[in-house]
Amino acid sequence: LIRGEFLAAQELGNTHLIDRNFLRGPAVVEHRMWLAAQAEGLVDVAARILRDEFEPGAELSCAAHGDKCRLTVNATPLDELGDGAKSVVLTILSLAYKPRVLLIEEPESHLHPAALYAFATALAELSRKLGFQVIATTHSAELVHIASKAIGVDASIIYLERADGALNARALSAEEVAILTKIGIDLRFLYVF
Repeated sequence: LIRGEFLAAQELGNTHLIDRNFLRGPAVVEHRMWLAAQAEGLVDVAARILRDEFEPGAELSCAAHGDKCRLTVNATPLDELGDGAKSVVLTILSLAYKPRVLLIEEPESHLHPAALYAFATALAELSRKLGFQVIATTHSAELVHIASKAIGVDASIIYLERADGALNARALSAEEVAILTKIGIDLRFLYVF
């Protein structure tokens, strides 16, 4: 798991949680995780997204310090790039630990549309290749569209709403989502109707 002075991802059995605490620590990873990420091709995937969406010509490397190593992009610490680039790299590299389930909170945070598409596409491909399931929370209609339409993920939408102090979950079928979208209702505002 990625660790530094702060917890960057939490391992819950064979489930990884990627949340807002993910970006708090420095971009330091266990050296053995870096080697596993290289062996799985994850370093190449992360570097490709960095080059295509954030930093043309980017090369991702890891400067070893004992059993840890500091991530750098063209000799610049990953921490000095934006939160979006850092989040993409750390999330993809964390897959070296082969989770069965990846819980990710608002994966669209800090990502422009093209980077979100590249990241979501990479996660979908890696999910199929490595055999893990992705469960994401989002407020992004764009992410739902990318997942369901652009990359063909069988996405389930569970709408959470609070009523009379209780939290209720309502599953929306693909047909319901299509109808609501067609008549111009943004799923994020279902509580109004």
